[in-house]
Amino acid sequence: MKKILLIAAACVASMAAMSQAAFVLNNSGSTQAFRSIDSAIAYAQSGDTLYLPGGTYNSNTIIINKKLAIFGAGHYPDSTIATGRTVLNCSMVFIDGASLSVLQGVYLAGNINMGSNATNSNVNGIVISRCNFNDLTFSYNGATVSLASNLLIRENVIRNDLTLINAKDNLIENNIIDGRINAANGSNTFVNNVVFGRAGASGYSINSVYSCVFENNIFCNTSSYGFLGNSTANTFRNNVFLFPNQLGGGDVSEQNLFSVPDPFVNKNLTIFSYTQNFHLTPSSVAVTAGKGGTACGIYGGVRPYKESAVPLNPHVRSSNIAANTNNAGQIQVQVTVAAQQQ
Repeated sequence: MKKILLIAAACVASMAAMSQAAFVLNNSGSTQAFRSIDSAIAYAQSGDTLYLPGGTYNSNTIIINKKLAIFGAGHYPDSTIATGRTVLNCSMVFIDGASLSVLQGVYLAGNINMGSNATNSNVNGIVISRCNFNDLTFSYNGATVSLASNLLIRENVIRNDLTLINAKDNLIENNIIDGRINAANGSNTFVNNVVFGRAGASGYSINSVYSCVFENNIFCNTSSYGFLGNSTANTFRNNVFLFPNQLGGGDVSEQNLFSVPDPFVNKNLTIFSYTQNFHLTPSSVAVTAGKGGTACGIYGGVRPYKESAVPLNPHVRSSNIAANTNNAGQIQVQVTVAAQQQ
């Protein structure tokens, strides 16, 4: 933790002089600053940690082919006033060699894919959390069967669709999913998510999904085709649906609630925005509808959604950097940093 705090302080102290820098923490504990994310990733060695300060970074598709931990400053406007959001104007691809990587605290303008071709999506143990991105596809093209497994996708805003392409043994928990869930075949678990389902979209909200477990989720909408299509043998347990029962006869349904009124404090039921509040109203049945009387939705479960998705690295709450140096050539910097426990 001490090393991480030192890096965070270095990032803050450098903001005035290097507004477009990424910082690499090497295995040896030394640091080096780069003016582009591409050069930082190219320089980094497997096992390194990369800290991205607030700012907008332009790149072509970023390909991760080694084990890296990448931490941004966060993506919620209300929690990044002092630093600015970490915005990557690109897509990101994890390929062979990237197993056990971590991505947290960034806004990605594009998509995330596993694999850049039909054979190099053999990655496992990757954690993607507290990010905001477009599509998440577990293969390179959304059609070729994925070789990925044991991925943890948690506390994200997924602005479009989640497509697993038969990837195995993955845990999808406490996410806000604007779009649909596609092509999941066995051994995948979806827990405490809020799923919009893309009202009016062409295709089913859950399409080509087999033998998966859905527990403690809140499903808000159906597409123009309906909720469930080309799917069977799934287990739906302790979920809340804001529409009538559309589960299939081949699915297991246990302790689900249907046609539930909007349970959220403040939410548009069609698309995500940062002004929404996904906490449950105290009177909603969703407060105790989860397994064991727990809450459904993103603030329930074993690992509830962290407020404003603040990343694990020490959080800069405020900063005041003088515009000019004093007579001694020193610059005055006042920074408030809060350590994060989770």
